[in-house]
Amino acid sequence: MSALVYGQMARLSAARRQRVQIFDDTGKPTTPAKQTTQEKLASSVAGIIPADVLTVHALALQVLTKTDDKGVTTITDMTSMHYVLPILLVVTAILFLLGRGISGWDRIDWAKFAIPLIAIVAWTALVGTSAITPWLTDLKIPQQVAVVLAGAVGVVLVAANGKLADKG
Repeated sequence: MSALVYGQMARLSAARRQRVQIFDDTGKPTTPAKQTTQEKLASSVAGIIPADVLTVHALALQVLTKTDDKGVTTITDMTSMHYVLPILLVVTAILFLLGRGISGWDRIDWAKFAIPLIAIVAWTALVGTSAITPWLTDLKIPQQVAVVLAGAVGVVLVAANGKLADKG
């Protein structure tokens, strides 16, 4: 799903939280019905793979790498590849912000904002030679460790998203 569309979903969810007020018999506001587990999961998972950013990544790989006859992919311009991951993260953030808007944020919106960013880091660590490769090489971090760390942060954010949704 597009980060732009995911951001719009988050904006609509925030608007719904702000507008919906249910009143009890005495006229006092009460909490609206909570989202089902399936709705929470769908909202959290929707931003996992921003398709628009994957396209930019594929274009960068096509220009900055070569694949030999054995199928081994090698980065041909390591300096330029260093810029790809930050660009992917910035593009994702901008698309999310365009979809979500910049006003009326609460804690759950920050968790939703971080999910596609963490997903990019995890995904690039999973696919082998990618935009994260120069960073892992410089930091001397094995790709498996990067996957585990990004996955752990992602799981925490998904859990926080659900927990914050229960409170909101």
